[in-house]
Amino acid sequence: MDDITRSRGLLEIWEDSQLAGHNAAYLEGLYEGFLNDPASVPEDWRIFFQTLPRVNGYGAETSHSTIRDTFRSITRQPSARLHAEPDAQVSTAHEEKQIRVLQLINAFRFRGHQIANFDPLGLREKPVLMELALEFHGLGEADLDTVFETGSLAIGEHA
Repeated sequence: MDDITRSRGLLEIWEDSQLAGHNAAYLEGLYEGFLNDPASVPEDWRIFFQTLPRVNGYGAETSHSTIRDTFRSITRQPSARLHAEPDAQVSTAHEEKQIRVLQLINAFRFRGHQIANFDPLGLREKPVLMELALEFHGLGEADLDTVFETGSLAIGEHA
Protein backbone atom coordinates (compact mmCIF):
# COMPACT_ATOMS: atom_id res chain seq x y z
CA MET A 1 0.00 0.00 0.00
CA ASP A 2 1.52 3.35 -1.00
CA ASP A 3 1.50 6.52 1.12
CA ILE A 4 -1.30 8.18 -0.88
CA THR A 5 -3.62 5.20 -0.48
CA ARG A 6 -2.74 4.92 3.19
CA SER A 7 -3.36 8.65 3.82
CA ARG A 8 -6.65 8.51 1.90
CA GLY A 9 -7.65 5.62 4.10
CA LEU A 10 -6.78 7.61 7.22
CA LEU A 11 -8.67 10.62 5.87
CA GLU A 12 -11.75 8.49 5.25
CA ILE A 13 -11.48 7.04 8.75
CA TRP A 14 -11.14 10.53 10.24
CA GLU A 15 -14.12 11.90 8.29
CA ASP A 16 -16.19 8.92 9.41
CA SER A 17 -15.00 9.17 13.02
CA GLN A 18 -17.45 9.68 15.84
CA LEU A 19 -15.09 12.34 17.16
CA ALA A 20 -15.41 14.52 14.05
CA GLY A 21 -16.62 18.09 14.49
CA HIS A 22 -20.14 17.50 13.19
CA ASN A 23 -20.77 15.19 16.15
CA ALA A 24 -19.73 17.76 18.75
CA ALA A 25 -23.24 18.39 20.11
CA TYR A 26 -23.87 14.66 20.43
CA LEU A 27 -20.53 14.08 22.17
CA GLU A 28 -21.08 17.00 24.51
CA GLY A 29 -24.45 15.58 25.49
CA LEU A 30 -22.92 12.18 26.14
CA TYR A 31 -20.13 13.69 28.20
CA GLU A 32 -22.58 15.79 30.23
CA GLY A 33 -24.57 12.64 30.90
CA PHE A 34 -21.38 10.84 31.93
CA LEU A 35 -20.41 13.64 34.33
CA ASN A 36 -23.87 13.64 35.94
CA ASP A 37 -24.27 9.85 36.04
CA PRO A 38 -21.61 7.59 34.49
CA ALA A 39 -24.06 4.68 34.35
CA SER A 40 -26.34 6.66 32.02
CA VAL A 41 -24.02 6.30 29.00
CA PRO A 42 -23.17 3.12 27.08
CA GLU A 43 -20.27 1.15 28.49
CA ASP A 44 -17.90 1.83 25.57
CA TRP A 45 -18.41 5.59 25.98
CA ARG A 46 -18.07 5.33 29.76
CA ILE A 47 -14.69 3.59 29.32
CA PHE A 48 -13.64 6.20 26.76
CA PHE A 49 -14.55 9.12 29.06
CA GLN A 50 -12.89 7.47 32.06
CA THR A 51 -9.61 7.17 30.15
CA LEU A 52 -9.49 10.84 29.13
CA PRO A 53 -6.40 12.53 30.59
CA ARG A 54 -6.85 14.89 33.52
CA VAL A 55 -5.91 18.46 32.71
CA ASN A 56 -3.24 19.93 35.00
CA GLY A 57 -3.74 17.05 37.42
CA TYR A 58 -7.15 18.27 38.62
CA GLY A 59 -9.66 15.76 39.89
CA ALA A 60 -13.03 14.95 38.40
CA GLU A 61 -14.46 17.50 36.02
CA THR A 62 -17.64 19.38 36.89
CA SER A 63 -20.58 19.17 34.53
CA HIS A 64 -20.63 22.19 32.23
CA SER A 65 -24.40 22.46 32.48
CA THR A 66 -24.07 22.71 36.27
CA ILE A 67 -21.59 25.57 35.88
CA ARG A 68 -23.86 27.35 33.38
CA ASP A 69 -26.85 26.95 35.70
CA THR A 70 -24.84 28.37 38.60
CA PHE A 71 -23.89 31.45 36.61
CA ARG A 72 -27.47 31.90 35.40
CA SER A 73 -28.73 31.85 39.00
CA ILE A 74 -26.08 34.39 40.02
CA THR A 75 -27.13 36.78 37.26
CA ARG A 76 -30.77 36.54 38.36
CA GLN A 77 -29.96 37.64 41.90
CA PRO A 78 -30.56 41.27 42.82
CA SER A 79 -27.42 43.31 42.34
CA ALA A 80 -27.41 44.28 46.02
CA ARG A 81 -26.47 40.71 46.92
CA LEU A 82 -23.54 40.74 44.52
CA HIS A 83 -21.80 43.70 46.12
CA ALA A 84 -19.84 43.50 49.32
CA GLU A 85 -21.03 45.40 52.33
CA PRO A 86 -19.28 48.77 52.80
CA ASP A 87 -17.48 47.57 55.92
CA ALA A 88 -16.32 44.44 54.05
CA GLN A 89 -14.67 46.45 51.30
CA VAL A 90 -10.94 46.77 51.63
CA SER A 91 -9.65 50.06 50.31
CA THR A 92 -6.41 51.28 51.75
CA ALA A 93 -4.20 54.15 50.73
CA HIS A 94 -1.52 51.66 49.66
CA GLU A 95 -3.94 49.86 47.32
CA GLU A 96 -5.04 53.16 45.81
CA LYS A 97 -1.40 54.09 45.22
CA GLN A 98 -0.81 50.63 43.76
CA ILE A 99 -3.39 51.43 41.09
CA ARG A 100 -1.74 54.78 40.43
CA VAL A 101 1.67 53.12 40.05
CA LEU A 102 0.25 50.74 37.44
CA GLN A 103 -1.29 53.70 35.62
CA LEU A 104 2.09 55.45 35.64
CA ILE A 105 3.76 52.32 34.26
CA ASN A 106 1.23 52.18 31.44
CA ALA A 107 1.74 55.88 30.72
CA PHE A 108 5.46 55.23 30.28
CA ARG A 109 4.73 52.22 28.08
CA PHE A 110 2.63 54.34 25.73
CA ARG A 111 4.29 57.76 25.89
CA GLY A 112 7.74 57.26 27.44
CA HIS A 113 9.46 57.20 24.07
CA GLN A 114 8.48 60.84 23.57
CA ILE A 115 10.77 62.03 26.36
CA ALA A 116 13.67 59.68 25.60
CA ASN A 117 17.00 61.41 24.96
CA PHE A 118 17.47 60.76 21.23
CA ASP A 119 18.97 64.20 20.64
CA PRO A 120 22.27 64.43 22.54
CA LEU A 121 23.08 67.77 20.87
CA GLY A 122 19.88 69.32 22.19
CA LEU A 123 18.69 70.57 18.81
CA ARG A 124 15.09 69.55 19.45
CA GLU A 125 12.94 70.69 22.34
CA LYS A 126 11.56 67.88 24.51
CA PRO A 127 7.82 67.88 25.05
CA VAL A 128 6.41 68.21 28.56
CA LEU A 129 4.08 65.29 29.18
CA MET A 130 2.18 65.72 32.42
CA GLU A 131 0.89 62.13 32.37
CA LEU A 132 4.49 60.96 32.89
CA ALA A 133 4.85 62.97 36.10
CA LEU A 134 4.41 61.41 39.54
CA GLU A 135 2.08 64.22 40.60
CA PHE A 136 -0.28 63.57 37.68
CA HIS A 137 -0.99 60.14 39.17
CA GLY A 138 -1.28 61.34 42.76
CA LEU A 139 2.18 60.10 43.70
CA GLY A 140 5.08 61.97 45.25
CA GLU A 141 8.75 61.71 46.17
CA ALA A 142 7.82 59.87 49.40
CA ASP A 143 6.36 57.02 47.32
CA LEU A 144 9.67 56.29 45.56
CA ASP A 145 10.89 54.17 48.48
CA THR A 146 7.65 52.15 48.71
CA VAL A 147 7.54 48.64 47.21
CA PHE A 148 4.65 48.09 44.77
CA GLU A 149 3.56 45.03 42.80
CA THR A 150 4.39 45.42 39.11
CA GLY A 151 2.60 42.40 37.72
CA SER A 152 4.23 40.82 34.70
CA LEU A 153 7.14 43.20 34.17
CA ALA A 154 10.27 41.39 33.10
CA ILE A 155 12.31 43.01 35.88
CA GLY A 156 10.80 40.91 38.66
CA GLU A 157 7.84 40.85 40.98
CA HIS A 158 8.28 44.24 42.68
CA ALA A 159 9.41 47.72 41.76
